[in-house]
Amino acid sequence: MQAPTQHRRNQGACLECVKRKRKCDEKQPACYLCRRHNRLCQPRTFKGWEQAAGRRPKKPRNHPDGVPSRYCPATSPKGALAPIYGRSDDSVASHLLTPSSAAPSLTSTAHSTEIALDSPAGEHQVNHSPGPRVLANSSVQSTESFSAAAVVEWLTQNDLASASPARHCETYAQEETQSPSVVHTECEIILPQGLVGKTREEVGAVHGKPDTRLTLWPNTALSFPNDVMDSPLNRYLWSHFVAQGTKMFLCWDPHAVQGGFYDPFTKVLASMALRFKPLRLAAMGLSAFLQSTKTQEPAFRSAYSNLGLLSSEALCSQRSKPATDTHSLLQTIATAILLFLIDSQGSTNMLQLARSAAAYMLSPEMGVHVVEDEYFEVVMHLLRWCDICTQCSLLQSVQMSHDSVHRSIEFQEQEQQASLSRTFENWVIHPLYTFSTRWINPLLRLGRLMRLRMVVEESAPLSPGGSIAEQINKLEEDILLARNADLKACTSFRNDLPDLLHLNEAIHSATVLLFYTRLRDLPWSNPFVRRHVGIICDEIDQISPESPTSNNILFPLYTAGCEAVDLATRTQIVNRVRRLPITGYWFNQETKLVSSLRHVWSVRDADPGALWMEWSKQLLSEHIDCVPV
Repeated sequence: MQAPTQHRRNQGACLECVKRKRKCDEKQPACYLCRRHNRLCQPRTFKGWEQAAGRRPKKPRNHPDGVPSRYCPATSPKGALAPIYGRSDDSVASHLLTPSSAAPSLTSTAHSTEIALDSPAGEHQVNHSPGPRVLANSSVQSTESFSAAAVVEWLTQNDLASASPARHCETYAQEETQSPSVVHTECEIILPQGLVGKTREEVGAVHGKPDTRLTLWPNTALSFPNDVMDSPLNRYLWSHFVAQGTKMFLCWDPHAVQGGFYDPFTKVLASMALRFKPLRLAAMGLSAFLQSTKTQEPAFRSAYSNLGLLSSEALCSQRSKPATDTHSLLQTIATAILLFLIDSQGSTNMLQLARSAAAYMLSPEMGVHVVEDEYFEVVMHLLRWCDICTQCSLLQSVQMSHDSVHRSIEFQEQEQQASLSRTFENWVIHPLYTFSTRWINPLLRLGRLMRLRMVVEESAPLSPGGSIAEQINKLEEDILLARNADLKACTSFRNDLPDLLHLNEAIHSATVLLFYTRLRDLPWSNPFVRRHVGIICDEIDQISPESPTSNNILFPLYTAGCEAVDLATRTQIVNRVRRLPITGYWFNQETKLVSSLRHVWSVRDADPGALWMEWSKQLLSEHIDCVPV
């Protein structure tokens, strides 16, 4: 019998060319098309097999282990987005879940845990199954072009409708009625400092409720929803949201805190988004919005419009399922806030929805007054800060809620005992807000009174003895008391970061400016007004543009700009606006902000003696569509 011969097939076209049905020149180490488009040129491998002479060879499979080429391990392409979260002993949180299918694989013989993220009842079902699992490192991204340029190219070659997160169903409701389907991928979940080495039961607390079914552990096999793994675009947007998008809310360096800390925004928003589809779609939409402002690519603009619409539809469909617990309402609030940030001018009704959901959550019917966990703190912070910035902005049309709704979302004294607040109890400044908690409620009431005054004075002049006038007097007293309490606290202990102290002073001066120019009708030429404009500029100049605290300087800076009289002060403000941090919401939109300020200056210079109610009505809406968040 003739000895068997070894059959080996030539390499042929690379995986990328085969997938795109392009002719490959088969050059090494990369073909021309892959080099041109900055893609990973991965050769197809074929199984070698022994065969007796004269027998017809079987058709080889594309991968020796039968794994689809989409999930074949490979190295990350050059220039691809590969966010590194750091080591497990100082990372952000165990909820930083970034799908990865392109890392060098490790085989584990231990029992693996599969977490079904799209279970019908909203609960995570865990199935324990023995056997080896392929594990991947979360710091390496997919082989399918995670760079922004490659995603744009992919969008131009594919119909945007086919890239939709809901492409497999006609409506969101239809998809929800179908049996849940997930895409299984592997990632390494990074634990926060203090949890390394603990047992699963000790770290199984999710949303403040210990539940071993929800345990997330390093080297655990995860199931990612289809709308994340649906296309290269969605995987890129999700990775960008976790790695960069949530950083625009963080205004201090966690590593600068004594003993180390973690980023609560990334942990809370990413973990909530994985459990709630409308929030997940809104997160990817916000990521597309941020990319569109930074790259100016029309493809990302279309993507965030499409994702925002899908998220809105998904959120509306949830109304047929009344929320019965606090965290379901927190998910709704977070979704509405992200949708508002995608379109801050046209989606003020989303801010109204978020207020109403928060008021219901804190109503006696729900039996909840303060939820002492970080999820409540983070979401309520985002709601309050967006409400403050919108109400105090120059937008001419802002959706309002009933006074009882606005009162219900105010900061409560009991919240000082919540988890994050207790950590920073020796600080004057609350790190989430980046200013003293004593200023939260006065700013909320200030914005509300500004809008009420505009509505009232359109029908009748403000009377000195009216209810609004009484509220204004009460607010002035609250502002003075808050300032005195802050000064007294600063003499007792000062563990705060220096940049946050500078920003707190700027926020105080901005509050004073808004109160006395909007509610007391002080002209901008008044020495008192000009002094506080100078304080804001000087304090913000003490904050480095590279500092995370610069993410929150726009509110006081824009307020000072609207009241700036001196040309030197205006130049100083414009120069700082042009140096906003790359992680901020307004990065690469500085021209829009400067144009808005120049329009305000041109209107006010034409009528220097006009008060706020007069000059604000002369502004053109297309020049003042800026919410200084």
